[in-house]
Amino acid sequence: MVMLVVFVLTAIAGGFAYNVKVETTLARNAQDDYEYEWLARSGIELAMWAVGQQMSIKQEPWDALNQFWSGRKFDTNDLFEGFSLTDNQLGRGTFSVEIVDLERKFNINVANQQILDEAARLIGIELGDAGVINDSILDWMDRDDRTRVNGVEGDYYLGLDPPYRCKDGPIDDLTELMLVNGITEDMYFGSPPELINPSGLSRRERWEFHKQDLPVYTNGFVSFFTTMGIGKVNVNTASPLVLQLFGIDEVAAQELIAFRAGYDGVEGTEDDQPFRSPADIARGAPGGAQLARFFGVRSSTFEVTVTADIGGRTRTKIARIFRRNERDVRILFSYWK
Repeated sequence: MVMLVVFVLTAIAGGFAYNVKVETTLARNAQDDYEYEWLARSGIELAMWAVGQQMSIKQEPWDALNQFWSGRKFDTNDLFEGFSLTDNQLGRGTFSVEIVDLERKFNINVANQQILDEAARLIGIELGDAGVINDSILDWMDRDDRTRVNGVEGDYYLGLDPPYRCKDGPIDDLTELMLVNGITEDMYFGSPPELINPSGLSRRERWEFHKQDLPVYTNGFVSFFTTMGIGKVNVNTASPLVLQLFGIDEVAAQELIAFRAGYDGVEGTEDDQPFRSPADIARGAPGGAQLARFFGVRSSTFEVTVTADIGGRTRTKIARIFRRNERDVRILFSYWK
């Protein structure tokens, strides 16, 4: 009887202690939520200030990877002296900010047939499938019900299980592409690394992949496109892949990257040579003159990632901001990741 009573009391005490721990954790988290929110807001405000101030520097009328907003550590400009995007202390926590311009990719909402065809080629989509996919993308974005030669409109999507409507408007989130006729997850993200380069797999694993006869996509739509931006790509931040969207071959694209990286060949360092105007692009590499029609040297839309840390526990908030000028930088939207 005594042992039974001791066991029951121990169980009750354990349950009570557990409930107290849960209530304490909930109370702490409720308090932390408030602080996380202000840490994240502070990070976004710092990002807005950084991109706005960058535009106020008259001797640098461009945006490039060796500037403060992009995480440059050695910036000697008096405007940013004493400021940092990382490990900023505020109250009980710290926040760090990462800023990426969206003009480093091309806005898919203004893409034409030629650009989509080039993207399909660089992704590795077979020619027969590319016609269907690209016409379907254009049908998804246009506002009419007229079907292109290889495309589909609303009737097709309503006949699926489950059915859904054709957008017939601009793409708001790039993941919408996975709703478009013919586009698979691998086309969107690119094939898994082990499928692109199976050399690290065992003979049996390589045989399994061979039996499945899976198509290999060396890149994905996400590597080339965004849904925001002014319709021109910033040549100072674009990747070699994005440069190739406009008919520049791989060698010329790499030469442009090497030119802007400066003598050390590393981007984001002090000796970088950013292009200073669209007309200046032509001097970078063969084919540069062709790029000048499609590219600029400024960015207007940025994605901000704020990592807030309180006692070793972190939360991440994402924001999109738009810079009209040095005094007009506004938040488009934000969300917790």
